[in-house]
Amino acid sequence: MTEVMARRWSGWQRPDGRKGVRNIVLVIYTVQCAAHVAHAIAAGEDDVQVVGFPGCYDNQYAIRLVLSLARHPNVGAVLSVGLGCEYTQPARIAEAVERSGRPADAFFIQDVGGTRSSVERGKDSVRALRDRIRRETPRVEMGFGDLTLGAECGGSDGTSGLVGNPVVGRLFDTSHKIGRNAFLLPQRLHFLMLVQNGHPTQSASPEVLRRIEGNSFDIGTDQPIGFIKMDGRVGLVVVQPHIGGHPDTAL
Repeated sequence: MTEVMARRWSGWQRPDGRKGVRNIVLVIYTVQCAAHVAHAIAAGEDDVQVVGFPGCYDNQYAIRLVLSLARHPNVGAVLSVGLGCEYTQPARIAEAVERSGRPADAFFIQDVGGTRSSVERGKDSVRALRDRIRRETPRVEMGFGDLTLGAECGGSDGTSGLVGNPVVGRLFDTSHKIGRNAFLLPQRLHFLMLVQNGHPTQSASPEVLRRIEGNSFDIGTDQPIGFIKMDGRVGLVVVQPHIGGHPDTAL
């Protein structure tokens, strides 16, 4: 694994100093009513992916999630698409993305004139954005030390505790040794039941260890249960995928 961690490759430099392994255009729909158009825009296009949120009300967790994805190191540009009546405004998302140094565009379907014209407008936009970031985004050498690793606990079976979990643990240990963060996202709290006897040195803090050992996580209605990232140690994130949606495409 040490040899693997020493590998280097060519990535893309972001204005904030982070490096991406991809250089994609992200299409964001701000309401479920715009999802069909967003997916139609991305259909058949290289290096274009779609994320979004189904609600149309004031959900601050969803807005934070969308903005975080829009400024992900693998994202080079963003197109934000809305219907026209939702709370989350596409133009505001585009403005936030532009402040991060990335090109962005936004429009309402109702302003463009319907589904077909919006798909055409969107495809023109993503193609222009994609051409721009391919020309302008600097290439840079990078390695595993430039990455933040994430693992999702799911599809568990009788071999998970014997093989799958130890392999992920070894990967996280190696990531920690080279000074990078790694995050575990269990889909349900009962997936944490076998980590009660974990090593204290692998916890971000004594308080984190105490909460894991006691399974004392407080579940909210509009935020992740916990987000732990301290002093460069391996962190732990526990989220509820059914709250605020869950992007089905990894960046």
